[in-house]
Amino acid sequence: NDTTGTEGETNLPGDIYMEYLFPDSAGDNNAFARGGADSGANWSQVEENPPNDGTDFNSSNTLNQVDDFNVGPTAIFRTLDIKYVVVNYRRAGAGASANASLIARLKATSGGTVQEGLSSAPPNANWQNQLATIVSHHPPGTTGKWTPTELNTMQIGYRLSAASTNASQVTAIWAIVVYKTSTRPYMTRFRPHPFKPGNAR
Repeated sequence: NDTTGTEGETNLPGDIYMEYLFPDSAGDNNAFARGGADSGANWSQVEENPPNDGTDFNSSNTLNQVDDFNVGPTAIFRTLDIKYVVVNYRRAGAGASANASLIARLKATSGGTVQEGLSSAPPNANWQNQLATIVSHHPPGTTGKWTPTELNTMQIGYRLSAASTNASQVTAIWAIVVYKTSTRPYMTRFRPHPFKPGNAR
């Protein structure tokens, strides 16, 4: 956080909470080829937590091929302030160099406006996390804040943004929802037992 700009985190964050959302079904596009052990669907190649790297993954070297995935469901039902949604993925090149480039995607609903991150290519064949490729303060195409309803319909994914000598491979993708709330989630308040010292049995 810093004080630059007019949108986003321009002050101390205070108490924040994070929820991780992983693919749970097919989204609008499923064009990448399945590699390693074939789970039978593109979404189930990339939903593992923790990632299993080369065990199963999706792969492409075809310009503009896309995978999109439904995620969730979210456990957030009521909150004062969903700050932003981050999209991360874990990828590797099929070769030691000259690998195709990927770009992350996010939309609030099937067929909705797409927000894309920065294009990047894996530098080698080692599995690496590509972090914060998208930081979305609003559902794409809107100026309002994210709501729990939109979190339950959003899709995350990636597009092959530049072909090269070798394919790019994705083994996991996930969204992080950063939010603030007036009460701490998943916490129960306990009252002391009314027994007085010496009366406890």
